[in-house]
Amino acid sequence: MKEPTYVITYDVGTTGVKTCLFEIGEVVRLTAAAMRGYELYVLPDGGAEQEPAEWWEAMCASTREVLDASGMDPARISGVSFCSQMQGVVLVDKDGEPVRRAMSYMDQRAREELKKGLAHGPQIAGANVFKLLKSLQITGAVAASVKDPVWKYKWVQAHEPENFKRVHKWLDVKEFLICKMTGEFVMTQDSAFAALIYDIRKGKEGWSREMCDMLGVNMNHLAPIKQSTDKVGEITEKAASELGLKAGTAVFGGGGDASLIGVGAGALAQYVLRQNLLGCLLCSLLALLFIDGARVLVWLIGGKAALPALLSLAGREIAWSMVYVFPVYALFLWVFRRVPKKTVL
Repeated sequence: MKEPTYVITYDVGTTGVKTCLFEIGEVVRLTAAAMRGYELYVLPDGGAEQEPAEWWEAMCASTREVLDASGMDPARISGVSFCSQMQGVVLVDKDGEPVRRAMSYMDQRAREELKKGLAHGPQIAGANVFKLLKSLQITGAVAASVKDPVWKYKWVQAHEPENFKRVHKWLDVKEFLICKMTGEFVMTQDSAFAALIYDIRKGKEGWSREMCDMLGVNMNHLAPIKQSTDKVGEITEKAASELGLKAGTAVFGGGGDASLIGVGAGALAQYVLRQNLLGCLLCSLLALLFIDGARVLVWLIGGKAALPALLSLAGREIAWSMVYVFPVYALFLWVFRRVPKKTVL
């Protein structure tokens, strides 16, 4: 029988990291898991920041806990990878050290930068029509939100010029951790796309010089783009001593949480659709009962309606909603029966 493969995965969230050791053989089995938290610093001006050193400390502590709990020899770990929060801005120097705290995807300070960069002249939905069309053509999207990474980058340029002068690379959250592990500066393709300066056109895939020129991004700050499945480096001696892992262990790019939702949904779809219709209907009914029950309670407390009328209304809503479960389920079943049964993990 073939020996199983062991891997460690890091789910780097907004308030903590979940570290898991998986055994991959005939089936994928969770062997051990641990979680460590860290701070989210919310500022009165709309800022939302995190300390990258806290991410790293949480990763190191949770990795050692997983190894201790499982009794796993670090030499047996074949590789590590990531699922991570996205659209953060981690600006680092030539040594891979942050020049300032990381700006979270929730940071909303760059209102003026958005206005100067996009929200001027003839507009559609708050965006300059010419820049909007150009952006849609090149990236398939548009950086029209104050929370989009490019405006955080521009905010640091405008408000912290001394920090900005020290910037060597603009990374996202997991890319900083990859750099900390391997010493390599990279950006996975999904993180690059989420920066909204990535050219999606066939034959032109990569950082877009047109977009960078239009939005004022220094292309020297952009790291080489890698696929999520690429081996992007190996754990250094220094990182290995802090994590408790073996130097030379392979590190793979991984993906952002929003990207990997689709992978997870695809992996579960056939399993879910093979379950019986009664289970599907029961779950739908329970969800509807909970929603309508909560609404009835709120309305009663607020004195907005009498109980009999509310119960009657809720009952009719549930009955009508259940009618739609059958055709929706049938449609999804028809689609997924045509999906190839072989799934590559």
